[in-house]
Amino acid sequence: MHRTTPLQNGDTLSPTSPSFATGKFRKLHRAILALQRPDGHIQLQFPAEDAIDLQTPRPTEAENGSSKQEQDPNKTPREKDDADTLVSVPPLMSICILIVGTRGDVQPFLAIAQRLQHDGHRVRLATHAVYRDFVMSHGVEFYPLGGDPKELAAYMVKTGGHLIPTKIETLTKDVPRNREMINEIVLSTWPAVSDADPDGGGAGVPGPPFRAQAIIANPVSYGHIHVAERLGVPLHIMFPQPWVPTMAFPHPLSNLAYTGKWQKRNYLSYKLVDLIMWHGTGGMINEFRTEVLKLRPIRNGDLGSELLLDLNIPHAFMWSPRLVPKPADWGPLYDVIGTVTLKEAASVYSPSPELEAFLGNDGGPIFVGFGSMILANPLATTKMIIEAAKLANRKAWPREELLVQSKAQWLVFTIYWYDRFMVLYFLQTMQPQDRRTQIEKKDNGN
Repeated sequence: MHRTTPLQNGDTLSPTSPSFATGKFRKLHRAILALQRPDGHIQLQFPAEDAIDLQTPRPTEAENGSSKQEQDPNKTPREKDDADTLVSVPPLMSICILIVGTRGDVQPFLAIAQRLQHDGHRVRLATHAVYRDFVMSHGVEFYPLGGDPKELAAYMVKTGGHLIPTKIETLTKDVPRNREMINEIVLSTWPAVSDADPDGGGAGVPGPPFRAQAIIANPVSYGHIHVAERLGVPLHIMFPQPWVPTMAFPHPLSNLAYTGKWQKRNYLSYKLVDLIMWHGTGGMINEFRTEVLKLRPIRNGDLGSELLLDLNIPHAFMWSPRLVPKPADWGPLYDVIGTVTLKEAASVYSPSPELEAFLGNDGGPIFVGFGSMILANPLATTKMIIEAAKLANRKAWPREELLVQSKAQWLVFTIYWYDRFMVLYFLQTMQPQDRRTQIEKKDNGN
């Protein structure tokens, strides 16, 4: 492992911070991390690109499959035989998938679980308890992880997705509760990979014994690498957001602008965001390791924020490579695998002739949706997307509204149609008397 000294409690992330002058971060002493922006976002400031003294990893020829031996035109390729086929088929295993998030986060992994089951593996999907019926209705074993996805999503909305909360109420009430939920999630990852489902045979009736021989997880399940170490089994990280360093674009939580340029500051943004996140969870992780897993604690010099990188854990990123191609500096451990879709029963919905004609255009529409996440300002977000469509010279189509009644509240759906561009968002009105709240619409003349 790499050796360095991360920040201690009370340290500030400044250019002269001692932890930035030793070990791996010796070259980061010129980077400035501003923790107190008025809107709560972190702000990373860097010197000129050519002044950043940083050696970033590059994939080797062998990693890219372009070694001299492979390129030798005089070498006769060996024919594949039955032994090659046998070696390429993995043994049947018990696999646990650890997922933290909303239904939209869980759904792709349910499709992955079904495919693994089709290949003969025993698969358990461990996620929040509210998704038990959803998971089991698709024929996949379940285990309840801690945490409430609604509370987690509400926390992100209340803090605006900021890593550093700015309101006293958030610091005194919301942050402690969020840490409590993270601790619940971490603690539940161990029985998720090693115990029977307490309600697997019905309410209060345990299911069959289970012990994972391989683990798939998203990075925000936190306990993944530690329970994998305890069991001595392989781990594979999968996520729909970039989570490993690259010079191609910045970390999604870094608040750095995307410039389209190959920049060292992009690479450093991942290191610094990981360091901040580890600073908030390292204590509970070490308590989990020592008290529950009976493993040694992660020492300061181990740099816990980079365990997944240091231990060469493979990552698969779940977005279309046509949207964002795999960065050239990722090497063979990291890949962009495309989107994963759960096959559901065919819809009985029939679009109007006008909508059907629009959807039938060459190439189809571009759809922008927000899943089950609550938007703090849906109108502003929609306006931003529409402005982007205008910049792309997309002609506007007529709009339509649809009111849908639910048991608890009314949902207002507004659909904006553009030439090959469609935006859907919903506005939740918490009081039933607001059911007739209308969204102001202005005709842009197109």
